[in-house]
Amino acid sequence: MWFRLVRALAALALAQVGDTAAENLSAGLDKEVPQGTLVQQYWHPTIKAAVALQRKDPKQAIASVEDVLIAKLRWAKMSGSERQLQDAAGIVSTQADNLDVSYVEGRVRKLSLDKQWDAVRDKG
Repeated sequence: MWFRLVRALAALALAQVGDTAAENLSAGLDKEVPQGTLVQQYWHPTIKAAVALQRKDPKQAIASVEDVLIAKLRWAKMSGSERQLQDAAGIVSTQADNLDVSYVEGRVRKLSLDKQWDAVRDKG
């Protein structure tokens, strides 16, 4: 566990100085850890954002509304939190005209979030 944290911190440091090894280190961590872990939920996106900022691509450093929605669904699945589902339903209702539903549903299927997605759509 600590070894992964050290690798994540090293990847972040490398990303912040523009070293391309950060991407390989982060991708390796992303593949070896289970979904829903701190590495998946926090470190990997943070490293990707740092790489994007070094490349002068700030749009890639900010999570899309679809990815925030998926994160809410994942947290709801892991925690059983009704609050996460309420937040997700709020995103859907306020962003309905802008939401890339096909992207969301593809991620929902891939991550087995069907139950949570159905609950959010039922709230709308």
